[in-house]
Amino acid sequence: MTDGVTEAENKHQAQYGTMRALECFTKERIGDAAQACSRLHEDVKKFTAGAPASDDLTILAIRFVQTGKASP
Repeated sequence: MTDGVTEAENKHQAQYGTMRALECFTKERIGDAAQACSRLHEDVKKFTAGAPASDDLTILAIRFVQTGKASP
């Protein structure tokens, strides 16, 4: 995620923050990368509650799938 996520502000100019982002992922199990991105985006929107955006929000999750043993 970019700093636009952690620095997103609500109407009182409080920032979303790194700890809130981490807590977003510990509330309940996440099924996949797309769900992780959606959950974080929804949580930021809920926190900002219509306050004007001060920066862009970029959220990216990558899922690693190991298909076999790597060759030496």
